[in-house]
Amino acid sequence: ADTQGQTASALSSGVARGFGWVIAAFALHGLIAGAMVVHAVPLITEAGRSPARAAAMVGMFGVFQVAGRLVSTAWWERMPPAWRVSVLLGGQGLAMVALIFARFDAAVWVFVVSFGVSNWLLTLARPLTVGEWATNGDFGTVSGRVAAWAQVARAVAPLLASGVHAASGGYPSVAIALAGVAAAGMWAARAAERRRAE
Repeated sequence: ADTQGQTASALSSGVARGFGWVIAAFALHGLIAGAMVVHAVPLITEAGRSPARAAAMVGMFGVFQVAGRLVSTAWWERMPPAWRVSVLLGGQGLAMVALIFARFDAAVWVFVVSFGVSNWLLTLARPLTVGEWATNGDFGTVSGRVAAWAQVARAVAPLLASGVHAASGGYPSVAIALAGVAAAGMWAARAAERRRAE
């Protein structure tokens, strides 16, 4: 309760009511990112590739995260603020939908590019978004709360993905579930901006 009170006091009264949606959006991103850290290579391997090839493809994340760094400033400045996080979570959703068709190389590359770029930009977006909401100067309190929920989500995501895989007998169900998570994250991000605009 004290933490909630501190967070609320760090936000202007006009936006505090929507801040829970910001936490939800970044926690849902944490679920996707945490699941992919552990399950991307097994998922691509299950789709018919050797572990070495799957690891090489996933290793290209780094290349496209660099690409994300190169375009991050220009993209952030040109994208309407109300759509930034939801568009990035849409990129995560596109990556998860591509994984449903991971037996095709083209789909895997769509995943690698879309996930790599959007994941980096979401990493950048979190402190920038919190900075826009924490108008009363206590950035540390507000940012810490967002980061805590995101880290909890990352920690539990691999176990949840394993449970879906075990229950369904395959990784396509995991990709479908994570695409749903991304859609929920998009909705949460838009809900936050609508509440802030009220």
